Amino acid sequence: MNMLTSATPPDQTMSSREIAELTGKQHDNVLKLVRSLIEAGIVKNTTPQQYVHPQNKQTYTEYLSDKRDSLVVVARLSPEFTAAVVDRWQELEAKQAPREPSKIELAQWFIESETKLAQANEQLAIAAPKAAALDRIADAAGLFGVREAAKVLGIKQNVLVSFLLDRKWAYRDERNTLQGYAPKLNAGYIEHIFSPPIMTSEGEKVFNTMRLTTKGVSRIGEILAQGVAA
Repeated sequence: MNMLTSATPPDQTMSSREIAELTGKQHDNVLKLVRSLIEAGIVKNTTPQQYVHPQNKQTYTEYLSDKRDSLVVVARLSPEFTAAVVDRWQELEAKQAPREPSKIELAQWFIESETKLAQANEQLAIAAPKAAALDRIADAAGLFGVREAAKVLGIKQNVLVSFLLDRKWAYRDERNTLQGYAPKLNAGYIEHIFSPPIMTSEGEKVFNTMRLTTKGVSRIGEILAQGVAA
């Protein structure tokens, strides 16, 4: 018998809005973190739902998490507020009036907890580089030039250029300008921005400039954190 299931019924959840309120964080910041944890596979019992804001009557998205996932989110968001969330869960669970578990159930719960803890540690070790990359660009959006991308990644511009050239993300054209390779363009890591027609000695020409997407910067951050080749 799963003790976590008996202590926390499937319909008993905590919303991302409530987590934001308990930790004093902006709901948008909580949403960003939850999405990154879902993508990394660290939380698995968290689902989105729509709600209507009581003031402007607009529809927005929030996430509903079970006890385990909500504690993971808070531990990552603001560890100092973990106690407040635990207290809130105790209030929620008290309303369910759970029965005292038997010794057999306690033993089964202990075995399950040890197994899940080992699995969670393994998943965190695998997901850590990706989470680190996501942290770097949590507040970034849009397209990045090489200089801007290097700042976001916390590396020197020439290091990023070497990365792009060595790992066949980009090449230099006849103007010595970086251009993205087709596989990286198709993967959504790079985009080309085209200029308006410019009059040159050879007539009007259109030039393109390479830009890294948010997805591309995130992928580079993950590779750098792992220390492996793309």
